[in-house]
Amino acid sequence: MSCPNCGSEKKALNEIDDSICCSQCGVVLENASLRYEPAYYGVFVPSKEPSLQEKGREKLFIDQFRIVAVYFGFPEDIVGRGEQIIKDNLYDFSNRYSQEAVICTAYLVTREWKPEWDLNDFVEFFTLPVDIVQVKRAYFIITKRYPSKLYNWEKTSEQIDYFLGRIYPEIIRQLYKGSNKEKPFTITKLAKKTKELVELGETYGLNLARKARPTITVAAILAGLCLFVETTRRKGGTTRSHLRMSCIRFIRLRLFSPLCYLSKLALLSRYAEYIDFLLVCAKNLQWIKEPKRIHVHYYLSDILDAFGQQNRNPPMMKLGPEQYSVTAFAKSKERREKMENVLLTAQEHIENGTAPQDEASMEYALYKLKSYGFNDQDIINWSPGYIRGMASSLCFREAYGSTCCYATVDLDRKEVDEVDMKDEEVQVYLR
Repeated sequence: MSCPNCGSEKKALNEIDDSICCSQCGVVLENASLRYEPAYYGVFVPSKEPSLQEKGREKLFIDQFRIVAVYFGFPEDIVGRGEQIIKDNLYDFSNRYSQEAVICTAYLVTREWKPEWDLNDFVEFFTLPVDIVQVKRAYFIITKRYPSKLYNWEKTSEQIDYFLGRIYPEIIRQLYKGSNKEKPFTITKLAKKTKELVELGETYGLNLARKARPTITVAAILAGLCLFVETTRRKGGTTRSHLRMSCIRFIRLRLFSPLCYLSKLALLSRYAEYIDFLLVCAKNLQWIKEPKRIHVHYYLSDILDAFGQQNRNPPMMKLGPEQYSVTAFAKSKERREKMENVLLTAQEHIENGTAPQDEASMEYALYKLKSYGFNDQDIINWSPGYIRGMASSLCFREAYGSTCCYATVDLDRKEVDEVDMKDEEVQVYLR
């Protein structure tokens, strides 16, 4: 279409309002609002003929995805699926974080081709630095439009076969210290015992709401220590069990942190949870005398035989809730019982017409809330900080009234009372 004003055939895109203008005289030939039509879900989508700017933006994202595909060696069918995902979500992506959107797309389209790779693996092995927060944002954008792309493992034990090959060399290196005299155990044996330990942890809720890779790592370390003790022989044919190797000091966990993308302290905490769980199991086996926390890997085979499922048969022994519960559950239960006891003490003060002496204690805060008619079921679900804050507000209202904040003070008066600041206090603020 030629320009009705000057007759020129040249057009240009106005980047300010996204309209098409004549490049000679500047007359608006096509308004941007006329080139968009609303979709049924209330989002403006482009018409069949995208503008030059939209074509350039699409080309930018697709070219970056092809670079990532070549770098990681994607097959052609995967590249085609990735390009289609980018085209469908192009208007939700940010130009500033195109690289992050491309990395997330690469992860989602390769779930079947590379099931052992996690989203952190693509971020870690990519040559350029990316913002992990924006990668996860792109992940939510794509999975919202394509719920089928949202794939979660049902059990942690399902990922063992994919991830164990990454940590097996480090376990062997630390256990055998580079010695060629002793033949290390195979990865098949390690996978079998690791899977049994992880499934046992799943039975007692030890893996609930926990990341899979740290769990597999700590389970594989304990399983490796157990196999090392059982398979390593001295010259006389005796095992090294009499040396009582410590499962805490012998292994350097910090070397496993980069493999599972977790800090040393978080990995150590996960390791301690499994050690405490195995110690509780060992204490319930009568043939184990005085089990120690640092030697739980010596009892691992007996624990798996007694508490684990053998050939899909029910386990021979089970731990009751009073014998073991997850650390978070145990602390929550202990905190609740403690709060209930303090509530009973506060109720006794109210019935006897007395008050706790320490006004800074939790007992006094609960006493104040109950005296104002708060329900026990509501109070027990509050955090200690919220309870103290509510009690302090009530005490402030009792002492100064509800309108004290709006009272006016004569700052020019000559009399000095206890409310005024001393000269020394004023100097502190003037410094």
